[in-house]
Amino acid sequence: MRRPSDMDRVDVFAQATHGLQALEPDGGKLASYVQFIDIYAALTENEQESYRRRYPEESKAMAGMIQRARDEGMRRGRDEGIAQGSARCWSGRCSGASARCLRRLRTS
Repeated sequence: MRRPSDMDRVDVFAQATHGLQALEPDGGKLASYVQFIDIYAALTENEQESYRRRYPEESKAMAGMIQRARDEGMRRGRDEGIAQGSARCWSGRCSGASARCLRRLRTS
């Protein structure tokens, strides 16, 4: 997709995230989609700094959403790993230290 000639990459990123906020009421989905936009845009460090300067309010909101999406992904991954490890233990394929480790993870 080509960007309009009067817009730079930072403006396009800001417009995409602003449009998404206007269209997606579900905060969980919004965070996931924002993370996709962030990855797809692949702004350089200079462009990210420019975005933070030019769009300070949006920048704070986007940073929070991206962090929440990452945290949710980490939580889901941990839960999935615990579930898989538990299934292994219950099927008799792990014992000792592995079983103790899983018990600690479940309580954390």
